[in-house]
Amino acid sequence: MKMLSVLVISFLIGAFAGCASSEITQGASRGHELYPLTPGGDQYFAVDWQPGERKGRPVLTGTLTNRYGATAVRVQLLVEALDDSDNVKSQKVVWLGDSIAP
Repeated sequence: MKMLSVLVISFLIGAFAGCASSEITQGASRGHELYPLTPGGDQYFAVDWQPGERKGRPVLTGTLTNRYGATAVRVQLLVEALDDSDNVKSQKVVWLGDSIAP
């Protein structure tokens, strides 16, 4: 299976320090796209991720580190797969933890 050309990570709420792995699933229909609840929130977090495959399907594995200085709670991550023209092909929301210390 061909890997998606670009994977983009945006933050919905808070940060994550640790590991997460998630399969990318088909996104919502047009008009039902998901958006970050905290635009610009990624300035408070360091992201290290790698694309890969599991059972022939694309996955992301990586770490997110909280650099904000305060504990983040109810952490979610929005993962978007883009096609070659930078259009969103699919979206997935992943819960990363209840509280993440800096």
